[in-house]
Amino acid sequence: MTGDKLYVLTEAAELTGATVETIRQRIKRRKLHAVKGNDGRVRVRLTDADIAALKTGQPTSQPTGQLVEDSSAIKALEAHVQTLCEQLEQQRADHQADRQALRDENNQLRDGLSAERDHARDLAGRLDTAHREYGDEAARLRQEITTLRTELARPWWRRLIRR
Repeated sequence: MTGDKLYVLTEAAELTGATVETIRQRIKRRKLHAVKGNDGRVRVRLTDADIAALKTGQPTSQPTGQLVEDSSAIKALEAHVQTLCEQLEQQRADHQADRQALRDENNQLRDGLSAERDHARDLAGRLDTAHREYGDEAARLRQEITTLRTELARPWWRRLIRR
């Protein structure tokens, strides 16, 4: 019959018996393939099947002028998307496990720090106690050292006669 040709919208409407608006709507819904010519007018690509479908009012099965989708490629892409989703879930689980491990380690370090702080406070208290206990003794010993130094500073003959 006519084959695969480009028609201006009005020609396509006369050929198929449909209105121009019907053809525009099918183009809009991507049931028909349209191109804009150099003169600015829209042309629609119609095959014999498209013309027959428009004459009977049936929807076209596949948009004209577009490649038939390869279902094996779609299935491969869907499988790849599924794999990526599984990897994402695995990484989320690993991330959650890492966060929990870091929380546990943080809590252990906090507990250790708290124990060390308590130990330091205990040692500081013991040091204060020892300083109070031996402070008086240390002052007496310092006084005695000062006395001995002044005694040593005297000449030997004064020490001998004790003057």
